[in-house]
Amino acid sequence: MDNRLSNISTNWDELIAAHEGENGDLNAAKIRGRVLRRYSGCAYQYTFGATKSHHAAEDLTQEFALRFVRGDFGKANPQQGRFRDYLKASLRNLITDFYRKKTTDGLLENGLALNSDSKEIDSLDVAFTEQWRQRVLSITWELLQKYEIEKFNHYYSVLHLRAQNPEASSSELALKFAQLHNKEVSPDWIRQNLRRARRKFGELLIEEVGRTVNSIDRNVVDDELASLGLKKYVAGLDL
Repeated sequence: MDNRLSNISTNWDELIAAHEGENGDLNAAKIRGRVLRRYSGCAYQYTFGATKSHHAAEDLTQEFALRFVRGDFGKANPQQGRFRDYLKASLRNLITDFYRKKTTDGLLENGLALNSDSKEIDSLDVAFTEQWRQRVLSITWELLQKYEIEKFNHYYSVLHLRAQNPEASSSELALKFAQLHNKEVSPDWIRQNLRRARRKFGELLIEEVGRTVNSIDRNVVDDELASLGLKKYVAGLDL
């Protein structure tokens, strides 16, 4: 795992690259767009949980995107550790600013106190972690699909078919695969490709989590996998 992780760029690398160059830098703009697409959903869910308003959440997500494009995150420090913790802290600050603007005395509305003792914030953190977990899995599926296209295999197609039909037998999956892809395959072919697909999915997941924690240390990555409830996807791999 260490060799794979040592060759990848982290979310912090992307964040820094997104703010390099001049305003018209097309590469930086492309990276900014990719980063925003990845995390705007997490931003929306977190801000909606805090405001209980779709309108406010939309406004705050737009504000998050504006600040990002404007370069407000360009001086972020990779030494801060996990990227999701940095993103969550940035969103907390955004929400704090939102409520302070709505009051005349500097206090937050609705009794929402953004501190570590707040039960409401604890609940938001749990929801944010679940949203982050789903986003990491979604990105991993996208990477597996890209790998299938590049390597001319059927890993994504087979594993996705299994995910949609968790109770189906190998024979049933072979029939479904043939119907979907106009390719006759055997139950044994399904089993072999599922094993390979699961292994590749696990490897891609490890790499993606390594990006989010800005670390190639196997213990750090393992802890994050456990924190997100993703260990089952890498069971049996050399972690």
